[in-house]
Amino acid sequence: SMLAMSDSRILVTLGNMQRGSSQFSPPSELDIPVGHERIEALGFDRIPGGPVPRTKRVRSRGRWELAESWTPEKWSEIVLGGAGGSDTGGAVPMAFISPPLKSGRLIKITYPQLIPGSHVSHVLKFIGRERGYWLVHHTMGYEVSKPRFMYSDDTGKTWMEGKRAEPFAFAHPFPSGQVIEAEDGTLVAAFYGYRTDQDKLDHWYCSAIARSHDGGQTWGDWSMVACDPNRLWSYCEPALLTRPDGVWVAFVRTETPANVPWIGAMMSRSVSLDKGRTWSEPKPSVVGSQPAALVLPGGELAFVVRSTGRQSSSVYFSRDLGETWDYALAGAYNTSMAGLLDEKTFWVWANNEALIYRRTRCAGL
Repeated sequence: SMLAMSDSRILVTLGNMQRGSSQFSPPSELDIPVGHERIEALGFDRIPGGPVPRTKRVRSRGRWELAESWTPEKWSEIVLGGAGGSDTGGAVPMAFISPPLKSGRLIKITYPQLIPGSHVSHVLKFIGRERGYWLVHHTMGYEVSKPRFMYSDDTGKTWMEGKRAEPFAFAHPFPSGQVIEAEDGTLVAAFYGYRTDQDKLDHWYCSAIARSHDGGQTWGDWSMVACDPNRLWSYCEPALLTRPDGVWVAFVRTETPANVPWIGAMMSRSVSLDKGRTWSEPKPSVVGSQPAALVLPGGELAFVVRSTGRQSSSVYFSRDLGETWDYALAGAYNTSMAGLLDEKTFWVWANNEALIYRRTRCAGL
């Protein structure tokens, strides 16, 4: 339940089973009878923020529906020309192959992970709770090498090494989603990561973009998208989109660095009117994580997030680039990329399948 205490403060009560999960809870909470319920009260204060640029609302060309599911092999053959899918299933190194550019070139970004004694990236161990705060032991020795930028002009048969300009924005970076090709031919890749080793220990992410002005051969020209100077919010998993009118929008997963209190991830939205050089302050948008975004024919936005099951909302549609939302459809549990097939069809890559959405009728809204 929720109660408005004033114009700038609300009080929210959350109920949950006291017995914790083995993944996140300290030992003291694993033996509590499942029938007992824990009730927590959380206070939220309104924090004044900067203005967000308004985005033009476009006319709808029709409603979209989930139509079918493709195997990874079928998706790879149709979308990538048989070049292979996006290796995001925990393999090391991890790779993201973006859909072909206008020239037909493929771009791949890899980042080998070096995790002593394990291929699992969880490095936090929850050992207790005190006054509502998690007590966490952080395992040292987790390292991530700088990513490699690669490109192919023969549908992935051979790959050429791209160059990475220094200085690099992050000490420990992670690529996020597919490479975007802007209207002027500039390639844009989204990243999140830790800028310093201390940021890694604090679990404090920032999000940024890198550019290539020569078709993916050289990468640099960084711009920071979301980075909280007060270190209250951690911004990761950015999804970027550009529109022909020059408006760029980024959605970033937003959470507290120490997950205190433990709240599921939400997506925040930021707008740029100067091709990604400067960005508005991120504002909460929808609940979710692992986002992907694409502009549909006519200028509508399809925004994809990880769902909790096939029956849950996962694909959100907007006619003003996420300023407001029109409706949502069920989608995939895991997401990382999305793209257009034709004027009436788009796909969402979900690691073990590709979900196909088609426009079914004209709405004229």
